[in-house]
Amino acid sequence: MWLKKSGIFIGTALSMVSMVGLFLAGILKILRGVKDLLWISDSMTGLGEVLKGIELLFLAPLTLLAFLSMILFVLRYYKSPAPKPSEQMLEPGMDMIHGVKLALAFLVVALLLTDLVEKALTGQDKSWVGLATECCGVVLGLAYAAIIHRLNGSH
Repeated sequence: MWLKKSGIFIGTALSMVSMVGLFLAGILKILRGVKDLLWISDSMTGLGEVLKGIELLFLAPLTLLAFLSMILFVLRYYKSPAPKPSEQMLEPGMDMIHGVKLALAFLVVALLLTDLVEKALTGQDKSWVGLATECCGVVLGLAYAAIIHRLNGSH
């Protein structure tokens, strides 16, 4: 029992530290980019820094969302009184997991779109292969989110 609780505590603490660290790094990058935009006449570098900071802000909650949804589902599974829980008993946990997967899909799409905007504005990557790959990632991410939304709405 203590091992399970300590594992959950340590995992949650590490996820929280990761999230807070990414939030702080994102805010610092945004502030550095704003400083470059306002006081240094290098607008492309400043804009790139702001967009990188936004990417870090999008990345920040990913680890905590994934860890907590997994832990809550596993705990729900093992707390059920039946030897093998029915689908009906696990349905609220599955709904939560579908919601987290939907949020993760939208966060990844937001990351890809932010990177595409940065590349378009700064002229960083002009190869059509890289841009086409990211565009395919956006389309696939949106399709995945639509499928998850449809599956979650079906029951």
